[in-house]
Amino acid sequence: MGSPLVCLLKGKDGCNGVRLAVDYRYVDRFTRNDAYPLPDMSSVLQRIGNSQIITITECKAGYW
Repeated sequence: MGSPLVCLLKGKDGCNGVRLAVDYRYVDRFTRNDAYPLPDMSSVLQRIGNSQIITITECKAGYW
């Protein structure tokens, strides 16, 4: 899918360079919402508030 790229002049009278803008309205028609959105931090803290054991795992290099 392609989206049109538009060049706009920055600043008053276009003397501050060029800004590139992309119109994603066509792509947005085919984009689906996230089926499993991330929970906000307050709901996570509320769920674990009464727990006796909390575990934190570092997964920084787990993929490789």
